[in-house]
Amino acid sequence: MKAQAQQVVYFNDFEANSFPTNGYTGSPTTHPYISSSSWTNSSNTNFTDEVGYNNSVGMGLNLNGSFSYFLTLTIAPGYEIQIDAYNFWREKNQANAGWEMKINGNSVDSGDTQPDGDFISTTPKLANPPLPPFSGTVTIEIKINGNGNGLYIIDDFSLYAVITPECPEAVSFPDKTLCEGNAWTIAIENPAVGSTFQWQVNVGGFGTWTNLSNDFNYSGVDTAILQIQDIPTNFNNNLYRCVITKTACATVETIPVALTVIPLPQTPNINYN
Repeated sequence: MKAQAQQVVYFNDFEANSFPTNGYTGSPTTHPYISSSSWTNSSNTNFTDEVGYNNSVGMGLNLNGSFSYFLTLTIAPGYEIQIDAYNFWREKNQANAGWEMKINGNSVDSGDTQPDGDFISTTPKLANPPLPPFSGTVTIEIKINGNGNGLYIIDDFSLYAVITPECPEAVSFPDKTLCEGNAWTIAIENPAVGSTFQWQVNVGGFGTWTNLSNDFNYSGVDTAILQIQDIPTNFNNNLYRCVITKTACATVETIPVALTVIPLPQTPNINYN
């Protein structure tokens, strides 16, 4: 399968604040297939406007004992999210406090919080262990382990993920014209997570579809990326498609794509008298 680009699907710097409230949305940067997002907390207490990262606005809670921040995301129908990594800035103004992150009940990380405030990592921190894809409602919990009274602040919260269709889709590709001996790559972009692939050929554009096998000319026949190399002239007019399957989804075939192969010009024989 093609490696999918990790991207920021949710970022909130809490600058568009509307504190005090419990049920904060603000103006986060979100992926188009995240339908809604909201912050709440376990104590049903109003968040407060505090000094966050680099003297910007952060979201604070001033509580005693253990409590949790909750970020609830709604994923658009027909799509699922696979969260790869995350990062956020945090500060505890009196002593230190531990934190633990859970995503839909899966414990992914934990650490300490110092009074001077910093990010949990200098780069996006990978979820460990890796998370399965989620659809519908996704809840991210940041639990603060109580250590007496004190103000806890978070800022610049980011999630890194890929959002793909829950089930495979019938994609199409532009037809291709190449000179003999060249190479061609056909790639299915952002396929549904958990899909399996089988590329097929219809030789000459007529007859039956046949499963491809990896050989001198073909590689990646059971992945999202088919590579055809050192293309001979007898591949002219071939049609290609991919059969995509996934548990609990209908089998999908990509729209056939045609290959035209132009023979290389022949070197004429030159006779010298």
